[in-house]
Amino acid sequence: MTESMKRKYEITTISHPEYPWLHRIRALWEFRPGVRPGDLGGFVQSEENLSQEGTCWLFDDAILCGESYMDQQAVAEGSALVRGSAFVSGTAAVRDTAVVDDHVILMAGIVMGNAHVAGYSEVTASMETGAVPRIE
Repeated sequence: MTESMKRKYEITTISHPEYPWLHRIRALWEFRPGVRPGDLGGFVQSEENLSQEGTCWLFDDAILCGESYMDQQAVAEGSALVRGSAFVSGTAAVRDTAVVDDHVILMAGIVMGNAHVAGYSEVTASMETGAVPRIE
């Protein structure tokens, strides 16, 4: 089995203290810098939230729940919350206490601090310059 076909994480029995239907993830192998086998990540509602492919990861106490989905190289860190039907992909990052909600498509850039991106928003890199947005 090639690395691209291996499961990169498992869902543990460690429940979120406030939302018991969410559980921590645990890395099964080193698929990105800073994540080693056995490292605990953030919280998911189910395996349908976080792709087993790519290098996407939830660090710290980040939450990915509802029908939200993360893939490719995207990350969530701190106490970030991704929920609703949000799609976080590409090189996007959600940090600190930021919330990405509803039907947001976040393909590039950083949402951080106390920012809340919601509704039918799409956040991508500039097609002209390649610059990525920083929302805080």
